[in-house]
Amino acid sequence: MVAEEVIESLLQDTHKMINEAETYFVPLAYDQLMKRPPDNGWSIGECLGHLNLYGEFYVPAFQNAMNKSDFTKQEVYKPGIIGDYLAKSMLPKAGGTITNKMKTPANKNPAEMEVPENVVERFISQQKDMIDILEMAKNTDLNKVKVPLTFSKYIRLRLGDMLRFITYHNIRHMEQAKRQIRK
Repeated sequence: MVAEEVIESLLQDTHKMINEAETYFVPLAYDQLMKRPPDNGWSIGECLGHLNLYGEFYVPAFQNAMNKSDFTKQEVYKPGIIGDYLAKSMLPKAGGTITNKMKTPANKNPAEMEVPENVVERFISQQKDMIDILEMAKNTDLNKVKVPLTFSKYIRLRLGDMLRFITYHNIRHMEQAKRQIRK
């Protein structure tokens, strides 16, 4: 994969999510954001709250990994086996359907905690931080810089894999949140 093309694709996805959040979610009142769907799945606010919990970990993790790195840009990005699998497992299918359901860790389950009223603003802010991170990643080796996982500081995966993972994870739950508007 060409590293720059991967980053550009992730930037496009992130800009799109910001635009969708501003268009669909900013106008909603808090009680509308927190309205649970009939299937008792997550509300819009819970979907965004879940993403914010991951963003609180990964935004600084990405920044720290790149700030500590002296690896310079490489033209080619080669996904790792595990990281590539994790990233691809997050993407929804065509049309936004999510077929591969996953168990959410308790500490990342917004249904178990209070979702703040500024949940949409926090999400948009984190996505703007992700744009800065992706711009910074253009000058970093996506293969050699490693980022820890939320569940283990000892397991680290390639920066490129983790940037794809978190972006695809965001896409997954944005699709879930947008479905609530249609209901």
